[in-house]
Amino acid sequence: GNPYQWDYRVLNVEYFRNLEDRIRELRDIGVEADVILLHNYDFGLWGIDDGLSDDDALFYLDYLMARISSLRNVWWSLANEYDLVMPEGRNARSVPNRRDWDRIGNHIMASDPYGHPRSIHEWSKIYPNQPWMTHVSYQKPDTYHLLIDLKQKYQKPVIADEYRYEGNLRHGWANLTPHQGLFSHWLSVMAGGYATHGDCYVCLLYTSDAAD
Repeated sequence: GNPYQWDYRVLNVEYFRNLEDRIRELRDIGVEADVILLHNYDFGLWGIDDGLSDDDALFYLDYLMARISSLRNVWWSLANEYDLVMPEGRNARSVPNRRDWDRIGNHIMASDPYGHPRSIHEWSKIYPNQPWMTHVSYQKPDTYHLLIDLKQKYQKPVIADEYRYEGNLRHGWANLTPHQGLFSHWLSVMAGGYATHGDCYVCLLYTSDAAD
């Protein structure tokens, strides 16, 4: 199809074959693959976020699970920032019920024969505790006090999946020093949880002429 005219029942097999190969490569070097299943905003460029119904999403997810669930290093993340709506030219806002996330989570739990870990990643509102969730994924800079609170509230493992990034961007979410990032990880360990590292660096490229 084309932007805003997609056929959601015809899948790009080559794309998923490439994805499967990359997950297999991660497995071979001992890396877990947290597979983000749905991306809830595309800035108005493609229309997938607006046009994909929950029924179409389940069709796609059934194919994806049949394709890669046999790989032992797979984790399921229902969405990247499930509650974030960011249309082109408009301000971001939180819409927690844009999809029937519990229907999707329960479907994955019932359909995945291997019982891979399952969670959902938030932008503003940490998703409420549900039976289909095997662990909590949250996006906040606090990797200690909040992590402890979430462990007690949910009685499940907790991962600070996006506490900010090591980097040199002007944005506050992407300018941690390496020492600050290490300290955030240390706090998560002391709180009895886990954290995910990420970095965002703007690199300046110089040609030989520029160097001269």
